[in-house]
Amino acid sequence: MKTLKTIIKIFLIIIFLISEMLSGAVSGLEGKNIVLIDDTSLSLEQRVEKAEKAFSAKFNSNYFLTGYYVNTRGGNMSFGTFITSSEDRTSRISHDGDSLRIYHYMASDYDKGDNFKKRIALFLHKKTGKKFQVVNAVTLNGGARYKIDGLPLYLLGEPGVDESFNYVKDLFTSAENERSRKKFISVIAIHDHKDTSRFLYDTASGDLGIELRKTAIFWLGAVKSEKSYIYLKKLSDSATEQKIIKSLIFAFYTLDSGKGNKELIRIAKGDIPSSARKDAIFWLGQRASKEGIDTLRDVLLNDEESEIRNSAVFAISQLDDDKSIPILIDIVRNNKNSKIKKKAMFWLGQKDDKRVIDLFESILLK
Repeated sequence: MKTLKTIIKIFLIIIFLISEMLSGAVSGLEGKNIVLIDDTSLSLEQRVEKAEKAFSAKFNSNYFLTGYYVNTRGGNMSFGTFITSSEDRTSRISHDGDSLRIYHYMASDYDKGDNFKKRIALFLHKKTGKKFQVVNAVTLNGGARYKIDGLPLYLLGEPGVDESFNYVKDLFTSAENERSRKKFISVIAIHDHKDTSRFLYDTASGDLGIELRKTAIFWLGAVKSEKSYIYLKKLSDSATEQKIIKSLIFAFYTLDSGKGNKELIRIAKGDIPSSARKDAIFWLGQRASKEGIDTLRDVLLNDEESEIRNSAVFAISQLDDDKSIPILIDIVRNNKNSKIKKKAMFWLGQKDDKRVIDLFESILLK
């Protein structure tokens, strides 16, 4: 009898441990067919092969998912798929052909806690004949609740960062289309790996097509490392294509650093197409640093292109009221260009502030 009780106890402990392992590995991933493949004696590629065999033995369909944990870089926490883990904020993951779809159900804005330091890299595998190919990928917040619709999911634990980085890099190299490559770039970018910024730079400066280069530039800005700034500066110094220059402008903005601001200022004052300069001016306005505001003032006084001056007025109008209203009032009172004055008055008219009413009163009652 004692032996039977002992066996039952051991059995219950094993069940408990397995459930704990699964809940720890799943961390908010819900679905009917979630299987843990976490044998640390196997390489990541071997775990993937094991998932392929398990899928083929049990299912007749052509698609399945694999996923594993990735420790992320601190710099790009504000990018990617973020959903909090409360009951009324569940994301539903499904697929349509070779595309992964994520439907978000949120009651209010997301928040960011410690659980955002770790992501789940999720890969969509497609079976064609006897061969498998990864055709899509996304990164998920490891602390969120996701429901997997209609797809088996094989969780592969937490491979080492070198192994994961090289695995996704190989997927990028062997991908058959641009859409897949763009997805793999975003997964590579989250890796806390010494070669992440270098990979993004090589892609951005290569000849794989402008959309892939723009994607790599975006993630260079998101990584926010010293290496990223160096590589972005190097790209900016030689950039001639307007779409690339505009991508670099946004990347310098997302760096959120003094050096990034200096580059925005340099571009805003530079001899480049006006549409790109307008972008730099807009993001300077969003940054609202002292240097950026001084540049906007300088553009208003000295730039010869009316569209550029108009962009500067708009950028100023988007600053906090305590910054924008005094500058706009100064433009109305002292700027000699009547069109610029009208633009400033228009944006002041959107402000609900006593200083604006006093200005309009002084003008109207002269």
